[in-house]
Amino acid sequence: MGDDEEDETLTSSVTQQYSIATMDTQLVALYTLLRSLCGMPGAVTAPRLLVFFPTVRMTQFYQESFAIAGWPVLSVHSRMPQAVQERERECFIREGGVMFASDAMLGRDSMSTVCAAVVQMGLPSSVGQYRSRLMHCMASGTGHLLICAFEEPCCVRELSPRLQHNPGAHLPLDADFQERIHSMKAAMDHTP
Repeated sequence: MGDDEEDETLTSSVTQQYSIATMDTQLVALYTLLRSLCGMPGAVTAPRLLVFFPTVRMTQFYQESFAIAGWPVLSVHSRMPQAVQERERECFIREGGVMFASDAMLGRDSMSTVCAAVVQMGLPSSVGQYRSRLMHCMASGTGHLLICAFEEPCCVRELSPRLQHNPGAHLPLDADFQERIHSMKAAMDHTP
């Protein structure tokens, strides 16, 4: 069995779905999705939710935005010193919570099958990367792809035959978080 077939088999028990958000609502859409995943039926007190971003800078931006808005999250990416990466990984494994990552800094061996859900923000760089990231889900976990409408045609048909758009699962955006983000942006716009 080749690597692609093995990855597809290993991720076959993961429910895969995608949601569409506009560029200007992606931050709030992610927050809303993560809040709903934290309240999943059967979730442990602190479920492990892993969010992948296309770039290190995007990972840093989202982590900073969540922290400013009152929800600190862990993160791991290639610009961090190795000791900090290891500390973040250990904390995530031990305590759960939300981890933001830009690349495969988590290690397939140490992190596989520990997450209740994996979220991919935007297009993954390849089918292999998408499947590799899904492998962090525990059996019967969920994989979510949060994309813009223009990304839908080029990625959905190629990633997995089980990837389903579920418009009924789209949650209303969290208005309180959206207001905090707008206030934060206004404050930054007026900073000399």
